[in-house]
Amino acid sequence: MLTISLIPDEKRALYQPLIPSHLQNAIVHSPHQWMVIGAEQGNQVAGIALAHHMESLRAVVLHHLANTNISSDPRKIGTLLLSQLTEESQKRGAERIVYECLTTARELHAHASLYEAVGWNPPEPSLHVWSGELRLLYEQPWVKHNRFPDSFEVFSWAELTREEREEIRQGENVWYPADLSPFPDEEMIDPRYSLGLRHLGKIAGWLIIQPKSHDTALLKILYVKRPFQRMGRGISLLAEFLQRTSRDHVFPYGIVVVEEQNKPMIHFIESHCHTAVQDTKSVYRMEKLL
Repeated sequence: MLTISLIPDEKRALYQPLIPSHLQNAIVHSPHQWMVIGAEQGNQVAGIALAHHMESLRAVVLHHLANTNISSDPRKIGTLLLSQLTEESQKRGAERIVYECLTTARELHAHASLYEAVGWNPPEPSLHVWSGELRLLYEQPWVKHNRFPDSFEVFSWAELTREEREEIRQGENVWYPADLSPFPDEEMIDPRYSLGLRHLGKIAGWLIIQPKSHDTALLKILYVKRPFQRMGRGISLLAEFLQRTSRDHVFPYGIVVVEEQNKPMIHFIESHCHTAVQDTKSVYRMEKLL
């Protein structure tokens, strides 16, 4: 017999093998903010839905949905887990349930069809992630022949002055959006290959680089002030980074993350960087209004 229920704290240990390791500590530290919906067939664990109740936002974020191999109908288990999650979320006063997944366009259908069958909105992309060989771009004309006019100065992020740092902090949500701030997780970035851009001595933009391994760089944040975007200075800053890594024989591989609304950059990568791309995935967001 298949049963679906909210698992009390004292029984959660039975489901631990199905809980991703990066979520286990979060659940231990704030157990009452997490919902563990379990599926059991006989005396065996058959599936799990793991969700975080964000009370201040009146929302529930689904982090994990999985089943074991004991069931012959995993889709049925997934449907029942989502239905139970909906019921529990409504009891807690949530107005919506949200789920985000990083996947390929081909794999998305398997995710989306299950959720849409129980009343979720169709998935919408929020981020696009490309990974590949940066060194394949070194001889591209837009990299090889890149030059900034004399009114611009490119500098390593380690050279950012205290006054410039304060100017950027005060500019958050004024001349650049908060999600493009160069400062979050600053201890994880590479200050030598992360770049700043000045125009006539004033901060004009930045490219923040975070090493993912000894040979792979995450191109984390690229931003230039609006007047310089139309001039292609963001692309020029990217080209400067590639010139420096080519010269120093570092970071032959890279990962680039671009928001869905940044259509010009998406078009540029697809049209000018496709020869270097090895893998493409996107973050898709699905939502159910309660």
